[in-house]
Amino acid sequence: MAERRPIVLIDGDLQELPSGDTLPSAGGLQNNYAATSAPTVTDDSGSGYAVGSQWVDVTKDNSYVCADASVGAAIWLQTNGAGGGSENTILNGTVDPTTEGADGDFYINTTSSTIFGPKASGTWPAGVSLVGPEGSVATMVQTEITATAYSTVNGDFAGNVIRRMNNVSAQTITVEPSMTGGQPVTFIAAGAGAVSFAEGVGVTIHSAGGNLTIADQYGSATLIPDADTANTYYLIGNLTT
Repeated sequence: MAERRPIVLIDGDLQELPSGDTLPSAGGLQNNYAATSAPTVTDDSGSGYAVGSQWVDVTKDNSYVCADASVGAAIWLQTNGAGGGSENTILNGTVDPTTEGADGDFYINTTSSTIFGPKASGTWPAGVSLVGPEGSVATMVQTEITATAYSTVNGDFAGNVIRRMNNVSAQTITVEPSMTGGQPVTFIAAGAGAVSFAEGVGVTIHSAGGNLTIADQYGSATLIPDADTANTYYLIGNLTT
């Protein structure tokens, strides 16, 4: 099928919309009514699209509406049926729907990111938010360690853990075997004493140059468990011999 493009007024003459150009909607949303392919995850807010933006693939006669414009993860819903003959559509506006649309239509409130539909018997059902629940925020756990000898425990590798080593004398951190946590842990040399790492029985610590001591006061080193090999760790950071 030959490509069909919208007719627009250009310099006083009716012409086909130039390839690559899009038509804005009355509500200010960016739309693309002359695309030659389906939208992808990169047709997102970074490209000017928003929830409720419309997209028409004139090559395959398919239409889409943006349900999520997150950068790199945009979600577009096809609004016509598999055969391209559906008469229902997805409308949008900045307030909740009242009399808009026909039975079978959907409606997106672009202000509250709420979707309504399908409309039935002339009535819009309650809206459903397109925004998911807020995720939990991990709390950083900081603990000061003043002992000159410290052996790692499973809690060290629980994630979001910082251990502040604080002693005027040298401190040694022994990495024990069979730790169950799999997340990195950071050690800070808060005190004046040198902070060094030692391998427990059966433990291997890899580091650049084989260095296992934090170089300076207030320097730090992060111990990262190997995801595939038990009792193996990588030590990175401000290290010296």
